[in-house]
Amino acid sequence: MTTIKAIYHKVHKVHPCFKCGDMATWWYMPGHNEPDDYYCDGCVKRGCSCMIINATDAKHYVSVPLGYSLNEDGDYEALDEYGHKIPCCEYGYAEEGIEEEE
Repeated sequence: MTTIKAIYHKVHKVHPCFKCGDMATWWYMPGHNEPDDYYCDGCVKRGCSCMIINATDAKHYVSVPLGYSLNEDGDYEALDEYGHKIPCCEYGYAEEGIEEEE
């Protein structure tokens, strides 16, 4: 049985999410262990030490960079416009999906 998701991916030639099959918008750049390097916005692992500014280090900034909020540990963590943690800096993002190579 062919699903709507499968038809969409075939027509638009975009990678599906490794976990749920939705359109992948995030990919793990260093790995490329296809197909498990592609994730949708809901399945990508969020939060990483590379996206945290230690509170002690933050004292050296004139102001905390835009998009960073105080977390439960008292450090500043990068959040997206919806208040979700940002994935690791090793993930790339493509809003329209990641095209499959032919």
